[in-house]
Amino acid sequence: MKTTIFTTKNRFLLWLFIAAAVLTSASLRAGTISLVNLPTNSTDLATGITTNKYYVSAFDYGTQSTNPVSVNGVVFTHVKTAAQNIYLSTNWIDTGTHNGQVIASVSTTNKGIDVTSSATQGGSSGNVSAQSDGNMRTILTDLMYSGNGGPVGGWLQEEFDNLTVGHQYSMRIYYRQWSANRTQNVWFFGEGAWQAYGANPLDEDAGGAHYLEYDFTAAATNAFCLMSNLIGNNATMVYASTVEDDSVPFAPFITYEPAATAVGNSFVFNVSAVGTTNLSYQWYVNTASNTSGATALSNGNGYSGATNSSLTFSTNLLGYYFVIVTNNYGAITSTVAQLNPLPIIETQPTVVKQGQSLEFVMAAGGFPPLSYQWYVNTTNGTAGATAVNNGVGYSGANTNALTVSTNFLEYYFVVVSNSYGAITSSVVVIATSLTAQSAGEPIWNTGSQTNVVVTFSDTLDLNSSTALTNYSLNNGASVLSATLASANEVVLGTSALTPATSYTLTIQNVKDYYGILMTPVSTNLAVGLYPANLSLWVKASEEVTTDPGTNTVNQWNDLSGNQNNFYQQGGAPYEPLLVTNAFGDVAIRFTASNETYMYANTSSTLALTNNMTIIAVVNFSDLDGGTNGMICSKTLNNIPDPYDYYVTSTTSGARLYRGNGTTYGQVSATLAPQLGVPYTFVATMSGTNVTHYLDGVQCGTGQLNNNFSVTNITDGGQPLFIGARQDTVNRLTGDISELIIANSAVSAYDVSSMENYLVQEYNVVTFAPTNILYSVHGGQLTLSWPGAGYTGWSLQSNSVGVAASNSWFTIPGSASTNQITVPLGTGLTNVFYRMIYQP
Repeated sequence: MKTTIFTTKNRFLLWLFIAAAVLTSASLRAGTISLVNLPTNSTDLATGITTNKYYVSAFDYGTQSTNPVSVNGVVFTHVKTAAQNIYLSTNWIDTGTHNGQVIASVSTTNKGIDVTSSATQGGSSGNVSAQSDGNMRTILTDLMYSGNGGPVGGWLQEEFDNLTVGHQYSMRIYYRQWSANRTQNVWFFGEGAWQAYGANPLDEDAGGAHYLEYDFTAAATNAFCLMSNLIGNNATMVYASTVEDDSVPFAPFITYEPAATAVGNSFVFNVSAVGTTNLSYQWYVNTASNTSGATALSNGNGYSGATNSSLTFSTNLLGYYFVIVTNNYGAITSTVAQLNPLPIIETQPTVVKQGQSLEFVMAAGGFPPLSYQWYVNTTNGTAGATAVNNGVGYSGANTNALTVSTNFLEYYFVVVSNSYGAITSSVVVIATSLTAQSAGEPIWNTGSQTNVVVTFSDTLDLNSSTALTNYSLNNGASVLSATLASANEVVLGTSALTPATSYTLTIQNVKDYYGILMTPVSTNLAVGLYPANLSLWVKASEEVTTDPGTNTVNQWNDLSGNQNNFYQQGGAPYEPLLVTNAFGDVAIRFTASNETYMYANTSSTLALTNNMTIIAVVNFSDLDGGTNGMICSKTLNNIPDPYDYYVTSTTSGARLYRGNGTTYGQVSATLAPQLGVPYTFVATMSGTNVTHYLDGVQCGTGQLNNNFSVTNITDGGQPLFIGARQDTVNRLTGDISELIIANSAVSAYDVSSMENYLVQEYNVVTFAPTNILYSVHGGQLTLSWPGAGYTGWSLQSNSVGVAASNSWFTIPGSASTNQITVPLGTGLTNVFYRMIYQP
């Protein structure tokens, strides 16, 4: 019998069929209905679909590709119709696959069946990528549903045919999250009576992927699934369906592989398998990650459940475990899973400041219970260490967090143990002795020096590092202020320092972040140049030598005192030019077409294999081809050895490469310069971190890529080139006004201070966004904007429209200030203002 629609006449015939089935059935019993949630990962495996089973039908509904989709080797017949909204019913046969048949029908008010492709990502249909994976994801991206908006009480029915009376079957209806409030009642018919899903109404939008499973013994050659929606315009829907004949025997199939889970003081391995009953289990343990030579486990020696789907054990844990599942039709072996119950260090000890105390915090795992014992040592090692006891400056000595209020300069580690072994953490020192490393007058303040930057070896305590009484200068100079500029840097405001006069800075009683007093307590430092460890400093306006009677440059001397002077011994056309550019700035001009460049012989101060900073003022006239933006490099052919710094184009920023002549890593900036305008470029590297700045704006930070380690940086003794790389493939087309290289990192404070100097020195344009403020008083409009970096900009007005390009007029005087007052014209309805830089 095949039921197509629920008209009054057909409903009567259906119930006649039911009555006949009840009268003729030898034994009438209820089937079981269950809801199964599918995981988002390994979804195909979790379905339990396997070629070991005998399928009567497997249908995938929708309008997508006609190619069949298979799950674990079981092919689904793809139902794709020529048009949507097929009226009332349709008959589909999976000829050549499983030879089953399904008849889909709907109520007359639904006006037909829609077979459609649903959205696959986001929106009202949910995110299918977060609901399932594998081929089940493909199946769950299109569907069949009752049409015409799905009025309340509308229904959709599937009839499955070609069943054998008396066989046991499993019918599955697959679906996934669609949208909110899609609830429905579900009934199944297979054993001679309609059975309602026990948790009706079903919420089809519970989230994720699911299937309803109806297990029954066939009372006739057909069975049904009927769904009726409870909310208008939310039609019932089905993505796929299967019917398997469980009376046909099949070998076991593992749906969930073993994985260890800690339960109280025990561990449990769980496995899930399907197959014709009865299934038997046997667990094994091995000393290697394979099955060869493994030992079968038995309900003693710390194990229980050795012949069940769950293995529980509390001893002899270290090893590799697997299970073999068998029935009368075959066997299957699970994957081999390792269990290592020994303690492990999940997070090594780190130091956290807690008021006047310090706390070492770490995390460990392993078979419980875990015990902890902290140790203190006077050297960076474990030999000869002393176990820490609570009291006298310590607490938490036997926990994962040790609090220390004394002995800050000692070394600490912890030993974690359980009944199966122990592990020792790394050795951590709270802080090394704090020292004052350097004091220098910033090179960007040489015109009027009123600052001294002091660099320390470690993170500083705010109060002691900014106390004026801890700093003094000789030769009549005085310290007027002290500001913590970065973690280990203090900027001293001073009285005016006389050029060419030597000063000594005395520092005392400064503490580090943890309260450790500097060593020695009082230190005298000669005030030199800053940045600390200055390697190179060249300015186009100073110490430049040209050929007689020409402006071709043959020597450019280093101002840092390190004698890293640049030469060009090739003569014309390899010599760059000394020029005054369109902005009135003195610059050295390099033309890539002539391969103009200069070089400095290698030296210890140029061999920078750790922290470093490059600061440059450059005006590019061409960046085509990615090879015209070379600033400076020390390379072996085209590989940094140890550094290479250049700009590739007007769409990608500067790149700092570090390497060893063979391999390298690099970090790129995220802002790029335009042509014909001077910019300040900064690349600074501290530890493993590189940071880029363009005109004082941070634009990119990160670690060296290509898995290149800082410890692999070397210097091969190559010259330092500017204007071209050693291989002359990468060259510079543009002007360099100033270049600074330091064997240390600089802070954001340093970059900001330097930017203030360079903006005024070289008419550098700052392209960082700013705000124009306005006020109205006495019929006049006053517009103002930040001063530093924004003088030289013209204010323009337009009373026609923003798009009227010929109607912008410059307001006189606006370029020389950061504030302008204009009269308000009463006859104008709209006035537009913009700022523009016009060199």
